[in-house]
Amino acid sequence: MNNIALKDISPMLSSRDVISIIKQRIQETTDRRVVLDFSNISFISRSAAHELLQLKDQHNKFWNFKKVSYQNISPEVNQMFAIVEKQKNSKRKLNTEIPEVNFEELKNI
Repeated sequence: MNNIALKDISPMLSSRDVISIIKQRIQETTDRRVVLDFSNISFISRSAAHELLQLKDQHNKFWNFKKVSYQNISPEVNQMFAIVEKQKNSKRKLNTEIPEVNFEELKNI
């Protein structure tokens, strides 16, 4: 198992560029399990949280079937993950049916 201390990469996870560095470190390791250590990380942007959530869910050839997990997540970072996860789930549940529009009724509005 390989632990990656995110504070050594950046004290704030504020961009997709920082996440690309994390992805590179994951690719470089030969370990099948990778733990991202969030110790001393108190801020994560929405876009960075989105990228990391996608990364955690991927166990495909791109990652050589590596399992990514997280530890030591602050309440602030956890809250952003929850917001992004909720938004991601609500997009999955969107109704894709287009309702019929009665243009005669719209004229009377």
